[in-house]
Amino acid sequence: MHDAFVSYSRKDKVFASLIEKALENYTPPKSSVISQKRLDIFRDEEDFTGTDYHKAVNKHIQESRKLILICSPAARASRYVNDEVRIFAEANGSDNIIPILLSGIPNNEASSEQEAEKAFPEALVEIIQMPLAISYLSFHSDKDKVNKRKYDGSWFSLLANLYDIGRSEVEQRERKRQARIRNLWVSGLSAVVVILSVFLGLAVFNWLEAEQARIAEQQATKTAIEQRNKAQHTLAVAEFREAQRHYENGNIPRTLAHLTHAIRLDSSWLSARTLLINLLWQKSSNPSPFIFKHKDKVNSAEFNSDGTTVVTASKDNTARLWNVKTGQALGESMKHENEIYQAIFSPDGTRVVTASTDKTARLWDARTGQALGEPMKHEDAVYRAIFSPDGMRVVTTSGDKTARLWDARTGQALGEPMKHVQVIYSPDFSPDGTRVITASTDKTARLWDVKTGQALGEPMKHENEIYQAIFSPDGTRVVTASTDKTARLWMQEPAKRWVSR
Repeated sequence: MHDAFVSYSRKDKVFASLIEKALENYTPPKSSVISQKRLDIFRDEEDFTGTDYHKAVNKHIQESRKLILICSPAARASRYVNDEVRIFAEANGSDNIIPILLSGIPNNEASSEQEAEKAFPEALVEIIQMPLAISYLSFHSDKDKVNKRKYDGSWFSLLANLYDIGRSEVEQRERKRQARIRNLWVSGLSAVVVILSVFLGLAVFNWLEAEQARIAEQQATKTAIEQRNKAQHTLAVAEFREAQRHYENGNIPRTLAHLTHAIRLDSSWLSARTLLINLLWQKSSNPSPFIFKHKDKVNSAEFNSDGTTVVTASKDNTARLWNVKTGQALGESMKHENEIYQAIFSPDGTRVVTASTDKTARLWDARTGQALGEPMKHEDAVYRAIFSPDGMRVVTTSGDKTARLWDARTGQALGEPMKHVQVIYSPDFSPDGTRVITASTDKTARLWDVKTGQALGEPMKHENEIYQAIFSPDGTRVVTASTDKTARLWMQEPAKRWVSR
C-alpha cells in the first residue's frame, strides 16, 4: 500500500523527484497521532502507453492513499496527468488529492489572455471547483529545498495533508524535534570541549617552557611595534582633526575621506570615528517606518505566516493587504458596507476572513484581494471570524447571540447555529479542530461539536460577562476571562463534565 502516488508532467520531473526523495527520507517525530513508519511514495519514471499504461496506473492508484498532484501549465496540458486524476478520484475520492502549485496561475485567477498560464488540470477542476493548492511558486531546484527555509510552511502543509492532521500540530512537533537536535549537538560539542581541555592542559606546561625562551625576543619586537604605532597614532590624530574641520564646514565627502585614512592608520580609534560617521548618517538621511493608511481608524492588523504581508481592517469599511518590504498596497481593497472589526489570514496564508458590522463575514484571496465564495450572514454585527487550524472551516460570532460554522472555501453554512442568551464575542477552535468554544455576555462559555454544531457538556459559568475563552495547546483545558475579576481554568472529568479547579 503506497502512502501517495505522485502525478506530474515530465517537464516537472526534477521537482517531483525532490518531493519524492524528501518525503521518503522524512522521519516522523514520536507521536501517538502520526505513524512512525517511513512514507512509501510511488513515482513512475517514464510514460506508459496503451494497455500497459492503464493497467499500471490503475494498480498503483488503487494501492495509494493520497494523490500528490504537481500543478503547472505543462501538467494541465498532459493527457496522462488528467487521466491519473480522474482514475484516482473515482477510486479514492477527491478529498485525498493534494494539489501543489509549482508554476502558472490558478485557473480561477487567470484572465482570458492568460489561458496558456493556467496550472490546474481540467480533470481536477471538474471534481473540485476551487482547488486550494500548496504553493511552491518561484521554486528553484538548484538552490531551494522543498522542506526548508522559505518553503517550510508548504512542507508542513504537505505533511499535514498526508497524515490527515492539522498543520499547526505538524509544525509544532517539527519545531520541538529541531530544538532537541540542536540540544544534542550542543551537548556533544560541550563533551568535546571538555576532552580537548584535558589534552590542552597537558600541552600547556610544555608550551610555557618554550614560551619563556621567546619572551626576550618578543619584548624587542614589542618595543619596535610601539614606536611604529606611536608614529601612526600621531598621523591619525592629524587626519581626525582634518575630518572635524571639514565636518564643521559641511564638506561631507572630505570628512569621510579623512576619517577613512585615520582608521587605516590607527584602528584603536575606530569607535570614536564610528560615532561621528553615525552622526553624519543621521544628518544625511531621515529613515521612517512604513505607514499603512486608511481613511478612518484601524481596528486590527495582522502578519501572514511568513511575515511578508500585513492585513489591516478599518472603520472606513475596507480591509487592505500590504507588502512589508515596500510598504505598498497589494491587490484590491476588500470592501464591506460598514465598519470592519477584524481581518485574519488563513493558516496557509492564501485567504483572509473579515468580520463587519454590516452583519457579514467574507472570504478573500490573500494575493489579489478578490472575494471568494458567498458572504457569511448573521442578523446583527459580526464581531469575530477565525479559521480552523487546518483552514477548512471558519467560525463567526455575532451580536445576534449566535456563533456559526462555515465552509472556508465556499462560505456555505455548516451545521446548526450555536446559540447563547446574549451577545457572543470570543470563539476559539481546539488544536485538533474538532471543537469550538464560545464566550458570551450571558456569563457562560460553551463547547460545541464542529461537525454538527451541537453543544457538548454543561456550560462553564462565571458571575459576570465572559469576554474570552481559549483552549490550551493540547486541547485538554480551557481558560475563561470575565468582568467578575476572575479568570478560571477548566478541565474535563471522566463524566465529560467541564469543571473549574
